[in-house]
Amino acid sequence: MLENSWFKKEKPFAGFAGFGGGVGSNLVAGVSIPLELPPWYDDLDPFSDSSQVGYWKLESATARNENNTGATCSTQDGTPTFTAFGSTGAKYWNNPENSSLNCGDNPRSTYPLSFSIWCYKPTGDWSSGGNNQLLMNWSMGGQRLSICNLSWDGDGVYKWSIMYGGTNHWTFDPSSRPENEWMHIVYCIQGSNNTGHKLYQNGGSALTATNLGWSHGGSAGTAIGGNSAGSEDWNGYMYNVRLFNKLLSQSEAAQLYANDKPPGA
Repeated sequence: MLENSWFKKEKPFAGFAGFGGGVGSNLVAGVSIPLELPPWYDDLDPFSDSSQVGYWKLESATARNENNTGATCSTQDGTPTFTAFGSTGAKYWNNPENSSLNCGDNPRSTYPLSFSIWCYKPTGDWSSGGNNQLLMNWSMGGQRLSICNLSWDGDGVYKWSIMYGGTNHWTFDPSSRPENEWMHIVYCIQGSNNTGHKLYQNGGSALTATNLGWSHGGSAGTAIGGNSAGSEDWNGYMYNVRLFNKLLSQSEAAQLYANDKPPGA
């Protein structure tokens, strides 16, 4: 996936969308440079162990679970737009701060599970939008599981968070808070309010979890980019969501980071 591409590192074309982690066109001085799809694009079993149960590429408002192609999503709370990655034909979910997707099915309603996503914050979006921005709102045996980025004090300092309906919340300080770059996040959740959960950012070592206590209500559902009621929307871009029926190791998270990148990231 152009691992040694001349435009991949150091962002020499940071002012041009689509380069150095940016998004959009891949044109420079009128010349189209092809952006290759990642090796695991369309891979329904990336670890060859049947552990992947959900794969949403998020290329259109009628996204579907590629592991169960009959499970088509529907939009909630407005409609996101979708922007193409140059000449690849693939797209990413753009401007979803007023929209989310109802997945229509629940391929994993018991623990353990792991949730993998590529996400992106434009300039200023680490300090804007709602205090609670959900990457995923899920139903685990009827209990609400919220996987989110949350400003706990309302001060614009967002942390990766796991919230369980009716029991403790857990947070992870991001290893970095980049803007205008794609980030890869993997949540590994052992069980409801279980201390065995982990979070990996960009394939690195597991981040340290902090138990904040508290509890929250709301309805359990099967939504990406917001909650089941169509609010608490993610403020940024999203691409390649994967759901697994096991806890991923750091090595597996690193493999996803290397093989699942958005074109040009």
